[in-house]
Amino acid sequence: MENTIQPVSVSSITDAQLRESLNVVSKVKDPKRVGELSDLSRVNEQDMFAAITHAQIEKIDPKEATIFEAKFSELFVELNKKDPSNAVFETTRRVLKGMRRTGEISKELFKKIRLFSLGKAQLDSKRDELATKNVTGKKGDTALRAVKTALGKFASNVEATVEELSNFKNHNGARRAEARAALNETPLESTDSST
Repeated sequence: MENTIQPVSVSSITDAQLRESLNVVSKVKDPKRVGELSDLSRVNEQDMFAAITHAQIEKIDPKEATIFEAKFSELFVELNKKDPSNAVFETTRRVLKGMRRTGEISKELFKKIRLFSLGKAQLDSKRDELATKNVTGKKGDTALRAVKTALGKFASNVEATVEELSNFKNHNGARRAEARAALNETPLESTDSST
C-alpha cells in the first residue's frame, strides 16, 4: 500500500524554512559543527538543492522530512567517500528517487520538487549544473555564496524548465559516467595476470 503524501504548492517556502533546511544539510556534511549557519556562512548550489528539497518535504509532511534526513545522512557518508565534489547532489537525487519508488512521495510531487529545486538552487548563471565553486570564470558569478546572498537568489530565481532539466540530466549523467570510470580504472599491469 502506498503512503504517498499529497502534492501542494512547492513555491511556498519561507527564508526561515530554507535556513533550517540549510542547517540540516550543513550538519550532515559536518557533524562536528556547532550552532546555526550565519548570514555570512558559505553555501553552494548543491547545498541549496538539498535544502530546498528538504524544505519542501518538511512543509508537506514533517514525518517524511525526518525520513529524508535519516536516509540523506546515511547515504551521504558513503557517497562523500567516493565523490566529495558531487556527494550532496547525488545523495539528494538518490534519496528523492527512492522516496518516489517506495511511494513516500507521488510521481507528480517528485517532478515538481525536482524542477523547483533545480531552478531555485542556482547561484550563478550556469543553469545546467549544480556547482560547488565558480565554474563560469566570470567575476561575481559564482556557485558559492554567503547564506544571505543565497537566500536572495532563491527568492529571485525561477523554477527550472523541462528543457533545463533535460540539459542538466545530460551534463550530470556525463559527469557521473566519468566519475564511475575514474573509480573503476586500474593500471594495466595490475589487471594483466599473464606476466
